[in-house]
Amino acid sequence: MDDFYHEGKVKIKLDPKLTPQANAQRYYLKHKERKNRMAYLEAELAKIEGNFAKAEEEWKRFGQLPSPETLELNTQGIDREAQLALKQFAKEGPAVPQAKSVPFRRFECMNYEIFVGKNGKNNDELSFKFAAKEDIWLHAKDVAGSHVVIRQKAGRDLPRPVLEFAASLAAYFSKSKNDTVVPVIYTPRKFIRKRKGDAPGKVVVNRESVVLVEPLRKEEVIA
Repeated sequence: MDDFYHEGKVKIKLDPKLTPQANAQRYYLKHKERKNRMAYLEAELAKIEGNFAKAEEEWKRFGQLPSPETLELNTQGIDREAQLALKQFAKEGPAVPQAKSVPFRRFECMNYEIFVGKNGKNNDELSFKFAAKEDIWLHAKDVAGSHVVIRQKAGRDLPRPVLEFAASLAAYFSKSKNDTVVPVIYTPRKFIRKRKGDAPGKVVVNRESVVLVEPLRKEEVIA
């Protein structure tokens, strides 16, 4: 086909098993996925740059501590002034957050935490004991698969790239993982419920929206 941006022709590889519409949808989703990944990488880069700036500031403060050759040791071999300066440095230093262990697969996208259930019982625990009412719940439509939960941030609209990344996870951890395009339902957790006698992982969804996504590839899933 003609290249509208440069002179000449461009070749586009099509899947002969798909209709022209399905091929077009496939390339559209791939383009969308790349844009979402670029947004995610830019957010991660900004976070790294922020951490680097903090590290530089800490290194500067560390450099202001007295060097060993300037210490004036007392009879116990201690420089009291240097000792106090070191204690103050440690006191003012950044707190190191302790990672909280959870029994689910954990992912992160644009500083949003995403959790994926591992089996039916684990899905129920994720959805009804761990998730908050306003967290976003996702599941591949009409097939068996893992429950997925996005930790919602109060007062903020959920970024579309985060929703689509979580939906791609729901598609991957489902029976539709090998499909080209997978419909994934999503809703606030408060709109799902479990009936008495339902099998582990089975829920009723009272209100839902649907997003079409391409499942993540195996090499992209690390958790």
